[in-house]
Amino acid sequence: MMPNPDNPTALTPRQTGAIPHIVAAPSLRQAARDVGVARSTILRWMQDPDFRAELDRAREAAASVAYAKLQQLTLTAVVNLEESLNSPDPAERRRATRLAFDIAIKAELNHDLRKRVDLLNGAFSMLKANQ
Repeated sequence: MMPNPDNPTALTPRQTGAIPHIVAAPSLRQAARDVGVARSTILRWMQDPDFRAELDRAREAAASVAYAKLQQLTLTAVVNLEESLNSPDPAERRRATRLAFDIAIKAELNHDLRKRVDLLNGAFSMLKANQ
């Protein structure tokens, strides 16, 4: 990284431009090809705490966008499942019913697990506070 006299921790333009490619590419090799640098260059950049922090921020932002899209698609899937549950085709209704039960059971197990983890975290916090 070339130091910028105004901001000694600033990334170079090439590093800044590489970040979206690294986030989007299926591999570092592909990201390096897209950016026009050697894979070893990207690996070296990733040793730089400033570059790593910026890359982590970009990955978190991309994950946040993806999660929001998944939530939107989940709502669409629920509407489609409800339509299938009301289908005139008995085979489609049976498949939808099995799927709905499967989803409900998994959701209940996840909810129960979340409650147990929260209880364990609370107990751990109490133990830690009493030490």
